[in-house]
Amino acid sequence: MRCSVQYRVVFKDLLIVNACDETQALVAFDRTSGKEVWRAEGRLYEGSYSTPIIGTALEGSDEIIIPLADEIWGIDPLTGKLKWWVAESLGKYICTTPVVANGVVYVAASSKVIAIRLGGHGDVTRSHTVWSRNARLGVPSPVFDQGQLYWVGTNGIFTCADASTGKTLWRERIGRGSRNTTYASLTKAGNAWLSMSQQAGVIAFRLTPEFQEISVNLFTRDKSAFKSSLAVADSELFLRSDQFLYCIANGGIADLAQVESKSPKQNVKDAFGSIIERSRNPFQGRSGNSVGPAQLLMTFDVNNDDKISPQELAESPMSKFVQSMMMTRGDNNKDGFIDAKERARLQESMQTKPGEVIGRKNAANRPQRPPVVAEPK
Repeated sequence: MRCSVQYRVVFKDLLIVNACDETQALVAFDRTSGKEVWRAEGRLYEGSYSTPIIGTALEGSDEIIIPLADEIWGIDPLTGKLKWWVAESLGKYICTTPVVANGVVYVAASSKVIAIRLGGHGDVTRSHTVWSRNARLGVPSPVFDQGQLYWVGTNGIFTCADASTGKTLWRERIGRGSRNTTYASLTKAGNAWLSMSQQAGVIAFRLTPEFQEISVNLFTRDKSAFKSSLAVADSELFLRSDQFLYCIANGGIADLAQVESKSPKQNVKDAFGSIIERSRNPFQGRSGNSVGPAQLLMTFDVNNDDKISPQELAESPMSKFVQSMMMTRGDNNKDGFIDAKERARLQESMQTKPGEVIGRKNAANRPQRPPVVAEPK
């Protein structure tokens, strides 16, 4: 099964997948056999590129929290039935992952942060909303630490808020200028925090409790963008640019100049970033509000010769099956390339409306929400 969200969630014997873009559903599979166990779907299941998270209410019940464009859902992880929802518009696309602490889930989106007490039933918009405030996050997810909530906005503004009230305690700009655009979430490594900006390097800092910058580390030879969050394992730091994957450790001996000399001279453009830069209405394709093959196809002409080769398609995030299908459908004159006219016809054939793609054909007949768990007596 294909899904647009990068991360899956394991809960007991289940593998839980957010397939919002493809099927308007949250789907659970048996992690051993791969068989589908349950599916939570509904017309309101839109706009979420968020990784689902499992939270535990103070009374001990487990819940999957998934933020959507116009609601936030709490789902029973064993049955897929809806336990509660909060009617809160978060924006058209949600890329952030919620964070849970002390029986409260903190959900962030491009324009706001909302705190919700877990353990409710039905519509808990009024009864379980702890606080809601405006904020500018965009892509990076918030983190919780010692009673405080931290986030870095896409604009590079670092905010610290009281997790119990949502009140801002302080704000700090990390780096300067447009080079400071940030997609990566904050990462804690030992006693230090790390923030990865697209072009301004890795900023290391401490919270004591105020912001205290330790260092700024630049990759001066790599001019591509850094958009992925950092990962820490066994005293090693892993980070990725559009061009390279790096491992940073004490005693590291890699010479970037040697690495670059062995790399292809042609740089493959990042499909998602290119779409945003080129289009005023970038999210069109599989479902009318998503990044699908029709739009990704526009970015694959790496050498700008108005032809797309199988080698260029191989650098895309699409599966080999989809690549093969696109070449078969697009290369009408069988010369081994998709030229400009063939590409235009192929893109036009791929532009569909919501509900007209595989997995979403019956979207109009679906209920607004999944079945709701029976209210406890």
